[in-house]
Amino acid sequence: MARTTALDIAAGATGRWLLSKVVRTSDQLAFLWVCLKAMMRHRREGGRLRRRVVVQQIYFTGVQSAELITFFAVLAGIASFVQGFFLLSSIGAQGSLASFVVSILLREAGPFLAAVIVILRSGSAITLEIGYMNVLGEIEGLEMQGVSPVDFICVPRLIGVTVSVVCLTVLFDMVTVASGFFAAWTLIDLNLSALLYDMAVALNPSDFMMVLAKGVAFGLVISVTCLYNGFQAQGAITNIPPRVSRAMVDSLLHCVLANIVISAAFSF
Repeated sequence: MARTTALDIAAGATGRWLLSKVVRTSDQLAFLWVCLKAMMRHRREGGRLRRRVVVQQIYFTGVQSAELITFFAVLAGIASFVQGFFLLSSIGAQGSLASFVVSILLREAGPFLAAVIVILRSGSAITLEIGYMNVLGEIEGLEMQGVSPVDFICVPRLIGVTVSVVCLTVLFDMVTVASGFFAAWTLIDLNLSALLYDMAVALNPSDFMMVLAKGVAFGLVISVTCLYNGFQAQGAITNIPPRVSRAMVDSLLHCVLANIVISAAFSF
């Protein structure tokens, strides 16, 4: 009897945990739908102010993250080309280096690493900012003045973060390839003309579409998740740090799921 009770407790706890995850994910999807409706419904209202906030968000998320993205892209490019060459050479497949770089680095690692950097640098800041605005009553103040928080706060950040993630993903892939070719030229005895030809053959239009799709998906996931958790911070200031932590974890998990879904969709 005790064993059955323990199993029931474990099953109930697991079910409640899964249900809470499903409910939170559905709430975030509903929040995204509200933001998209507001974006289309009020696209001609407050255009100048909205554009200014969008530009500010792009500067904070994209421009200020470009240096960090470039640094990690250089390291990733050198490591992937050098290690990939020696790994493939050990099995006699050094001619597959271009396919290895395109499939592993450009399609998968590049967009995901760019998203992780944006989550750590900008996602936490967005959740913290919205959380403080909500706890200190600034959101309520906007509503009392007749200003929609969704139009003034959410939509510009949604656009700014998404555009920034797409641009940073492209920057990461370009710098990765450039630094990898430089490493191949200086550290490895490779024919760069042949490697460049193999890269051109390995790349196809679906690769560019996949990178673009992942950039857009990751940008939407990060912005929606962080904004949602920021609005959920209520009551005391001490409730803000747990929401920031949850936003980071949820953003990372959702990006992993989106990455798997998009990669699987382009594989067929």
